[in-house]
Amino acid sequence: MNPDGAVTIIIFYSIKTSRVNALFQGNRADIVTLDAGEVYSAVKQFGLVVVAKEIYSDVYFLRIVTSAFHIVFVLPDSDRDEFRLLCTNGTQAPLSHYRSCNLGRGPGGGMVTRFNIRKVARKFLNTVQYKSRDVWILKLHQLFSLPTSLMPQRDEVDAVSLDATHSFIAGRCGLVPVVTEYYGRECVPAEGSTHLETDVLPSVVGVAVAKRSSRSIFIGNLGGRRSCHGHMYSPAGWLLPYRHTLSLEHNSSSPCDPDQVYNQVFWKGCLPGSQGNLCKVCMGGTGEAATKRCADNHNERYYGNMGALRCLVGDPSGKSYGDVAFLEQHNLQANILNLGSTGWADGWASSDFELLCGDGRRAPLSEWESCNLGVIPPNTIMTRPVLTARVYDFLMKSQETLAANPNAEFKLFESLQYGESDLLFKDATQCFVHTSHLDYRSILGDEFYNHVETVFNCTHSDILEFCNQDVCSIF
Repeated sequence: MNPDGAVTIIIFYSIKTSRVNALFQGNRADIVTLDAGEVYSAVKQFGLVVVAKEIYSDVYFLRIVTSAFHIVFVLPDSDRDEFRLLCTNGTQAPLSHYRSCNLGRGPGGGMVTRFNIRKVARKFLNTVQYKSRDVWILKLHQLFSLPTSLMPQRDEVDAVSLDATHSFIAGRCGLVPVVTEYYGRECVPAEGSTHLETDVLPSVVGVAVAKRSSRSIFIGNLGGRRSCHGHMYSPAGWLLPYRHTLSLEHNSSSPCDPDQVYNQVFWKGCLPGSQGNLCKVCMGGTGEAATKRCADNHNERYYGNMGALRCLVGDPSGKSYGDVAFLEQHNLQANILNLGSTGWADGWASSDFELLCGDGRRAPLSEWESCNLGVIPPNTIMTRPVLTARVYDFLMKSQETLAANPNAEFKLFESLQYGESDLLFKDATQCFVHTSHLDYRSILGDEFYNHVETVFNCTHSDILEFCNQDVCSIF
């Protein structure tokens, strides 16, 4: 980037027009606009010359970040003469003259994130940027975007970290796996490799939790209670609980849509991303992160595994709480300890909570293997097929950088120091496992895949509806 942080905007055109418009699927284009990341992707995946020769366009607008990436440097010498810069005085110039023949300078790109995870995002960027020269072209904030904002066919997102339910949605929308989070005891690289290589992907489980003092609460007796769910579409908070007989009196004609089940069974609750009675227990955010209640992100204080536990305990004033929480087991003990260390609520211990089993029993938290709501496949980082290699390289370089500096303040798979859980990746993650050779169904497993497919066959989803459309007809 230039010393003043600006980028140079140039215009160039191909002397030879091409035969096939590969980028736009046969729709003839007169002008193509590419930002630096898209140009890099084109060079990395196809070679810029190939892409340029397979577009009908004669003119291309793009940005050049002059200290990190030059068209001049990536084009072979034999092909540079096929392109010319168009200068504002009406003349043409070779590509190497972009400093004097351009459309002007503009501000460089920026990284944005939600207010409440700005610290962890900043530390992540500061830690990895000096090791990876590819960082500038990867939209890091998109790696941690809300899954519900995923619009892969609009080319707005480079990669996203997704739970199992959202991995199903992303797969249906054309995204592919890059790496999967590994929840085993340790990551031992394969011989001759610096990374763990395995097709055995440990899972986590979803559980239902109640306060030990609430002795009358059990699975089958939840009618009219207040519920706490991680967020809309979350495996533990949304997908798994409805399969069980939550209330004997509401089980006669149980629908296949989880939202309908929860609205029928519970008096009110907090299911971030939902509406109506299932938002009445939610709190929203505070201060600069203030937002309306029930937002489907960490600005809602009852969002996620940590948020569902807070919801069960109640806010610091002792109000706004639920009777049962549906969450993942893997970091439950740590989150209970975190209630006090973050100042949310003091005096809570693991012995103050019990699991609600599917057969109507109650059990200590330690018996989660025999008392749970079901198995949850691991989270997966997914991207568009053309970006798989680039995203994989970036993630693995980041993992290597941080592993080589174990005393660094920033930890890739730890969130509790920021007062939350599972911020960037799930806290149970030991390392990334390469899974781009697998399809998303293989990672999810047939049982989970068939279950989530059945649910979405009778549940409305805006993103699935969008992905099923002819996207070219929308814009």
